Amino acid sequence: MRHYGVCGVAGEWTDRQASVFVTGISIICDEANLQPSCSELTLGTAAFGMAYGISNPDVPVTASEVEAILDAAWDAGIRSVDTAPAYGCAEDILGNWMQARRRRLYVISKLPSLEGRSGDEVVRLIEQSRTVLKIDRVDGYLAHRMADLQEPGVAQTMQSLRENGRIGAF
Repeated sequence: MRHYGVCGVAGEWTDRQASVFVTGISIICDEANLQPSCSELTLGTAAFGMAYGISNPDVPVTASEVEAILDAAWDAGIRSVDTAPAYGCAEDILGNWMQARRRRLYVISKLPSLEGRSGDEVVRLIEQSRTVLKIDRVDGYLAHRMADLQEPGVAQTMQSLRENGRIGAF
């Protein structure tokens, strides 16, 4: 059995071993952007698409393990996932799971480093995530570096995507 660490959320949880890897939501959003499916705990998905973590340094979690983790998280009331295109095929796995189960998770994804890129690249990346995840809107989108929001047109593009309903918050 593999073990996944549980990280603190609002200081209420201590580190311990668990059957799912949970991270805290670190996203700027207001009351209007919270969806009914958003939960207090967020399932981290890095290990779904790549070798990641103390227990999985050499291989990603298997497909059957991913399904079991997502099913257990859903049964436990976890409705939020943290993912990124940088996590290998994690977004694709989540999209397939949501489609197969006819369930919609609150999806938080991330931009890669945008150094030297423009707002047009942001649109392409977000559209790619929406397509792979099979969802109309990415509920939250994070930048890996604050400096990325200072690249030409990036912050304005993110705001426009939010206003047009393609992303919920950034």
